Amino acid sequence: MQRILTSAVRAGVTAITVLACAGCSQPGPAPIRVLMITGGEGHDYETLSPRLAERLAGRGDVAVEVTGDLAGLDDARLASHDVLFFNVCTQEELGDAARRAITEHVRSGRGLVAMHGSLASFRAWPEWIDMLGGAASVHAEPGTCPVTVLDPAHAAMLGMGRRFTVTDQTYLIDRHDPNLDLLIRTTDNLKDSRGQSRGQPEPLVWTRRCGDGRVFVVALGHDKQAQCDERFISLMHNGIRWASGRLRDTEHNVLTKSERQVGFELLFNGRDLAGWTGDVRNWSVENGQLVGRAKDLSHNVFLTHQKQFGDFLMRFSVKVISGNSGVQYRSEQFPDCVVKGYQADAADEWWGCLYDEGTGRGLLAEACKEKVAQVVSFGGWNDMTVKAVGPKMTITLNGLTTVEYVEADNTRPTRGVIALQLHRGPPMEVRYRDIRIRPLTD
Repeated sequence: MQRILTSAVRAGVTAITVLACAGCSQPGPAPIRVLMITGGEGHDYETLSPRLAERLAGRGDVAVEVTGDLAGLDDARLASHDVLFFNVCTQEELGDAARRAITEHVRSGRGLVAMHGSLASFRAWPEWIDMLGGAASVHAEPGTCPVTVLDPAHAAMLGMGRRFTVTDQTYLIDRHDPNLDLLIRTTDNLKDSRGQSRGQPEPLVWTRRCGDGRVFVVALGHDKQAQCDERFISLMHNGIRWASGRLRDTEHNVLTKSERQVGFELLFNGRDLAGWTGDVRNWSVENGQLVGRAKDLSHNVFLTHQKQFGDFLMRFSVKVISGNSGVQYRSEQFPDCVVKGYQADAADEWWGCLYDEGTGRGLLAEACKEKVAQVVSFGGWNDMTVKAVGPKMTITLNGLTTVEYVEADNTRPTRGVIALQLHRGPPMEVRYRDIRIRPLTD
């Protein structure tokens, strides 16, 4: 590792510059050039920021320069950097020239990473809040809490798993853009510093786009203990690489080489509703996701694939924003977007169950709720599989086998359509992606 540290005081502001780069002399892509802007109140930035820079550089692929000179943020200062990393907690406002330089730098295609107190900074700069997609003003109570990764397939979530615990004092988000890509949230409700419950899980990590630039926001990282956690370092390192474009977005709705070799086929192409029939008022394609929305339905309605399947192995990812959904198979299609037959459930209280829709038989096999609660991502993406071979059917949820069912009624259909459900009742929204199926033969 190569490290240079200098410190100076200019007009009462400590300006720290740290250049940290691991393996810079090694052949390969040039390191991502990161400018960490740091300083403010409530945190030991002069000690912690250089240390964080070193640990990030120690992971490779990045070179971090740390500065506390907010007044010097102009076009010339920013031009040589790929990612701006704001690690501040300050009431100092930026001048018009600095604001313009930062905004144009990001919108032109560079990266922006904002950590912890940055969400509570620059409150008189509306464009800053817009770029971040959220703002905060108070902390939660300090302590250890479980967190849920809502999209483990996202490139920035590499190595994060689906759940882990953090010991931190996160900021509580006052408001956030509902269209941001939320990646991690608390599993449970948090309490504020007065001990009052927030009433819902708290957003912790998200991404968004600003013009051609990528923005990665983390509400974590309050103190030395939080910043020394290896998972936190991995998270920030991933975020920097994603914001720079070095980590590409995960490609969805494509088959892997091995899937193609064994005969999988895509049921959803990620672009349009080709191959599907249903009410287009309820179904659309957004950002490579098949989205179903409905309210005040008088009966359950379905989007149905035009092909029929008998024995098969099907894989898909589903995110239930609200309401009740599921995937039909070996089912019969009827008028008014009605489908009857087997359904792999995707809904709170019913995840991973096997239901017989519209036949009068109802629930055929119930998943163990205690086991499901340990693996399901409520409000996040969940990976499911359905395998049907003869009378035997198996459903898995995020790797957990939830149902193994053998059909005893030999009059039930052994072949039929695949369909996606929108449930009658309150307004609901569900999203699907990566729907692929492998027909099985003897």
